[in-house]
Amino acid sequence: NEPATGNSLHGFLHKEPWEIECLEDGEGEVKIRLFYNAEKGWAHYDVYPVTFLAEIFYTLNAEGLQQEVSITNTGDEVMPYGLGWHTAFRITPSTRMNIAVDKRVEMSDRILPTGNLLDLSEDEEFLVRPEGLDTVYAEMDDHFTAQSGVAVLSHPEEGVKVIYRV
Repeated sequence: NEPATGNSLHGFLHKEPWEIECLEDGEGEVKIRLFYNAEKGWAHYDVYPVTFLAEIFYTLNAEGLQQEVSITNTGDEVMPYGLGWHTAFRITPSTRMNIAVDKRVEMSDRILPTGNLLDLSEDEEFLVRPEGLDTVYAEMDDHFTAQSGVAVLSHPEEGVKVIYRV
């Protein structure tokens, strides 16, 4: 769906009909399961000939919203895959971002990893420092290796933090 690069930018499942199941609703908590069973011959089997079960579990309670994703290969084929979200957060010019990144992943002109890892730029090094990086310092569409799967957005003047764990 991205002719200029020959990539499938948003994958296969974002426009597929998922089934929904309410697992629990009560006592201040809701648990929901979304699932897509890609059996032989599924909608994109011609370009991705694997079978799998994709599941997303949401839990909403007083602690916040938790999302858990499970992808199970149900066939015998090797199944490469990637997951990505465009999570939206409210930011201001004073919002700071801390992410435990290690190296920048070099990308090709098709926006695919080349296999080379690069040192962080001087600006990107602020991502791992306690003071963080200004979230609007530049447009970012970068890929990094990670020391851990934690990112923190903080609004110092409001005393608010969003902790994003992967």
